[in-house]
This record gives sequence, C-alpha cells and structure tokens, in this order.
Amino acid sequence: MTERLYQERPLVLSFESRVAAVRPGAKPEVRLEATAFYPTSGGQPHDTGFLDDARVVEVKEEGEEVWHVLEGDAPREGAVARGVVDEPRRRDHREQHSGQHLLSAVLLDVARVPTVAFHLGAEFSTIDVQAERIGRDLLDRVEKRASEIIRRNVPVTASVVHGDAARAQARSLRKAPEEVALASPRGLRVVEIQGIDRDACCGTHVQATGELGLVKVLSAERGKKGETRLTFVAGGRALAAFQERQAVLDELSQSLTTSFRDLGSRVQKIVDAEKAARLEARGLREEALEGRARKLAAAAPAFAKGGVLVLERLTGGDSQDARTLVSRVIAARKDALCAVVHEGEKLTLVVARGDQAPALDVAAALREALTPFGGKGGGQGGFAQGAAPVTGKGGEALALVEKALGK
Repeated sequence: MTERLYQERPLVLSFESRVAAVRPGAKPEVRLEATAFYPTSGGQPHDTGFLDDARVVEVKEEGEEVWHVLEGDAPREGAVARGVVDEPRRRDHREQHSGQHLLSAVLLDVARVPTVAFHLGAEFSTIDVQAERIGRDLLDRVEKRASEIIRRNVPVTASVVHGDAARAQARSLRKAPEEVALASPRGLRVVEIQGIDRDACCGTHVQATGELGLVKVLSAERGKKGETRLTFVAGGRALAAFQERQAVLDELSQSLTTSFRDLGSRVQKIVDAEKAARLEARGLREEALEGRARKLAAAAPAFAKGGVLVLERLTGGDSQDARTLVSRVIAARKDALCAVVHEGEKLTLVVARGDQAPALDVAAALREALTPFGGKGGGQGGFAQGAAPVTGKGGEALALVEKALGK
C-alpha cells in the first residue's frame, strides 16, 4: 500500500521515497513506497511534476497503490527517488476543490439543494445539483453567503478515522460515504470547513477559506432529468475569469461608445434592428423569387414524359431560397417538374413536381443526383430535398436530375 503524504500534509511538494516497483515502457510507470503526488480520483485530476529528472505526466490509482507515469528515464527499483510536485497546478486544484465543498455546503444550507456530482476541469469546474432549475437570484444569495465565509477565513482541516469511529462520523457528513471508503485500510478521510461543512474526501484543499478569495458561479444549465449543472471558478481562476470578462466589456464599450452599464440596452437595440433588417431583406428576396418563378414557369420547355421541366441554379441568399423558388414554380405551373440547386458552403438540391405533372419519383432522382458528390436526402410525395458537401457542382447535379427523371 502506497503511503499518501498529501492526505495529512497537502503543502508538502517535495519529498524522497524508495522505489517499490517499475514497469518499463515508452512511458515507464513507477510505484513509490510513499508519494506526495495526488492521483486522479474523486473528481480531481492528478498532480504533475518531476521524479528525479523525469517528468510526471500522469498519476493513477490501482487499488491501494499509486503509480506515476513518466516521460524520461525511470529510477531503478530499490533506489531513493526525489519527487517535486508542480506547485501552481496543486494550488489551483486545492482552490477549486475547496471552492466546491464551500459551494455545495452553502447550497444545501441556503436552499436545501444537494450536490450529486463534481468535476474539476482544466478551465472551469462543475457540480451537478438536485434541482430542476437554479435562478440567478438564488445564486446571488449563495455567492454572498460563501463570500462571508471566505472573509471570516474559516479553518479547513482534514483528519483520518478508522473502523467504528469512521462509521460513527459518517452519520454526520454532508454526504454519506460509500462502503468502499469506510472499508479502506487507509481509513476514512474527513475534510471539514469548521462549523460549515464536513464531508468524506480524498482530495487536496486549502488551509483556510480566505485562500479562496472568491467563488463565482458562471452559469446554470439543465443537466440530467431533475438536475442542474453549475459551472464555477474559485481562487486564481475567479480573478482570471473576471479579467477576461472585463476585457470583453471594455472592448464592447469602446466599439459601441457606451458604458458597460448601458451595454445590455444598446446590444438589444442592435439585435432588434438586425432582426428587422433580416425580415425586410427576406421579404424583398421572396418578392424577387416570386418574379423569377413566374418567368421560369412561363418559359419552361416541354418535357418528354409530359408537362414542363424547370432547372435552375441559385447563388447568394441562403439554401432556403431553393425551397422557396421550387414552391413558387410549381404553384405557378401545376404541370411542372422543377429542380433548383443552391450553391453556398454546400450544395443544396430541391426537386418537386406539381399536382398535374407526371407522377415521377422525385426522391429517387434527387438521391441519384447527390450520391456522386457524397450527399444524401429524401422526401415523400412530390417533394424531396437534400445536400452534398461540395461547391461548384450545381450544373452537374441538375444534369443528373434531368437524366434520372427522363429514364
């Protein structure tokens, strides 16, 4: 069993230990008798650093043992190796994990909302809570309460208990520990924010809440049924998040020549104006398509199998124009077979027939035209639509439609 130095002394970042075993390979793996490197577990990622001159790139648990994955030469079995844990990464993980404990405790106290999952990511951390929805008003109250506890600089301690003592303490924890934790030969590790929270946890933590500086919830999104996912930052990440957002606000304020307090109303005016312009442009576009459809219908050549055939290419606008033009053509000419291709970032093809046109399989014709270009689509009755991830092939696609309809 590997002795885990970080459990009792999370601030110890350099140590020496005898090498218990080595697994050779492109990235050799080393097991030490004792380690200060934290392995991935409990929602917290592993530490990194150095073991002698080799970089530690991963630390993992296998039962009660801890293995260190290296880039570089592994020390020999039986030798005494020196480990150095990356301090900024460890500090960041301590802040985020302690921030999670504080946030979960306050959510439970203020709103009776329990935490069901935690993940510490590279930029943001998340907790899943048992609530259909968490509003900003509640988050404001939770953040205010957390900030009060941070300002009080409440001590954060960790202790390890075994056997009956572990089972007795388990009853007073925020979340009941799993049986495997109670039965572990390492004992049950209890992390306490004095007078605020007690929870079973193997992770690394701050020594007092003042180290967190701030815990900030950035977003609340629907998760699994009955759950909400909260994305948050703490400590140094919270400062970085505010600096990033401030830079965006400053840039927007300068671009729009307004204060950040007026940005919301200013942006809403821009959005409303852009929406109105889009609707106006769409109306004008549809008028133009209507006129184009009448001309195409009037000049449509006769088709060998009956009725008339209209083939047309569109550029500009958007792919919806192809559907609009086809609909207008067959409305103006009931006996028309019509295929329109729109060429933008991809090729969009629409094929349809009027009520009095030959009862040909337009969906089959569409598939035959798109398949050579890696496209697909389908339809039913007298209408079919599809797309292909190509450009500049509109003329070829229309020729293939005409050939398929003429079979």
